[in-house]
Amino acid sequence: MLKSVPIQTISELLRTGVKSTEPANFTRFPYFEYFEKFNPCDVILSNSYLQVLVAMSFHNDYYSVSHVPFQMEFITPMSIIEFVSLPTIQLFPSIFKNLRIFTRDKLITGIWAKELTDGTVKAYRSLTEEGKIDNCLTTLFRTNTAPSPLYGEDNHDKVSIYEFELNSEQETIDISEPNVFRNKYFMYLLSELSRNSNTVGGSSLQGWSKDELDSCKYFCELKKLFKRVLVVGRGKQWQSEHLFVSEPLLFRSIDTALGKQ
Repeated sequence: MLKSVPIQTISELLRTGVKSTEPANFTRFPYFEYFEKFNPCDVILSNSYLQVLVAMSFHNDYYSVSHVPFQMEFITPMSIIEFVSLPTIQLFPSIFKNLRIFTRDKLITGIWAKELTDGTVKAYRSLTEEGKIDNCLTTLFRTNTAPSPLYGEDNHDKVSIYEFELNSEQETIDISEPNVFRNKYFMYLLSELSRNSNTVGGSSLQGWSKDELDSCKYFCELKKLFKRVLVVGRGKQWQSEHLFVSEPLLFRSIDTALGKQ
């Protein structure tokens, strides 16, 4: 069940997150071109985090009719050696054409990626047809509807935000923990929250109407996992643009259980 909330809700939520004390430098990282290139199919199937990024990038590029960049900031800045030794970082050049890094005080603080390689696009399409992509990803990050006409329009005054609430029937639905841990997108959102002191995390989510959001089972499950689940959108015929979640309720309950031992 969706309810309208004030536009400033998101800015207030974002202000509670981790804040940088100084701007980071945005620069090329020449060593990316020397990394071993792997088969995109193998990368997508073996790395859950990158499977989510590929699904989101494929979806975002479709709706925006351009290549939408992704960026991730690290909880703790790291040296070049630490950075290049991370298994997931080693796979980025096999998935994205354009890569950059953020640095601060000679330490790497994040990575920026844009435009899936042609091989990745082909691999993702093939794996989707074969039913090998996480069902939550193919459901939420779809490309089977017409791209939104929002881009290029001056719709800033039409932005609106909706928050999910559980009705009495949904509140009785039991969420099985193993299913949570197997859902690649849910785990991605948890990782986003971990980088922001469990205050706010999210991703783009384009092309959904209010009725479609209200009838999708995954949003009911998200509300069971997070204190707040909000969707930002705009347009005369409202369509979603971004999803935000805050405070993982599941792990708060686990912390309570552990404290009793």
